[in-house]
Amino acid sequence: MERIDTALFPGITLSRIQAQGEEVLAPGEKQEGIVLHYCQSGQADWSLSTPVHLDPGDFLLTSRNLLGEASLPGGDYRGWMLRLDREVLERNPPEPLCGSGMTGEGLLARYSPRGKSAAFSAEPGLRQIFESLSAGPAAYRLTFRKVKVLELLVLLAAGEGSREKRLTEYPAEQVEIIRQIHDRLTGNLSERCSIEELSRQYLMNPTTLKQMFKTVYGTSIAAHIREHRMEA
Repeated sequence: MERIDTALFPGITLSRIQAQGEEVLAPGEKQEGIVLHYCQSGQADWSLSTPVHLDPGDFLLTSRNLLGEASLPGGDYRGWMLRLDREVLERNPPEPLCGSGMTGEGLLARYSPRGKSAAFSAEPGLRQIFESLSAGPAAYRLTFRKVKVLELLVLLAAGEGSREKRLTEYPAEQVEIIRQIHDRLTGNLSERCSIEELSRQYLMNPTTLKQMFKTVYGTSIAAHIREHRMEA
């Protein structure tokens, strides 16, 4: 596994992660703090009290002392990790965040109120921030990343970085079924399937199927497929 760490501010470290399919993502040192893992490509299965599966565009938010290892079922993996030292941030936050009330504890309380790990499907704005972290002239990349990470933290603090429902509110098996349905529909755009047909074939309540699809992909099944057909 290759990990490149960049200290952006006191208590805030951004890491670029690349790994091969036979490797695992190690949690690193166990200590107090918050870690956010964003999956850019590939897949990651995190070993936690509640198993967490990340696909591209998903992110995991947890306490660093709860983080276990992750296997990579999708082969090569690329992603970003943001580590926040809660004590340092509270004592010495970056100047743009002074007086904002944005703290590591606040993020954890908003996204994981029971203190457990939680995974989310990121909103487009959050995805754009992570996708842009490798952009910009090399001479200005550190400054660019500082600005983008501050923007990221503000989005998260405002609750605008993720779907309303957590992916971990549903059993992992059900989330996997939704991903299978998505791959089937987008892989064969000429196929016409009603919600009722999909519900019978995948043994899932129609209401649950619709709610979960919107949670994972951000739109209804009909709108999602319509968008794919327009792009085809």
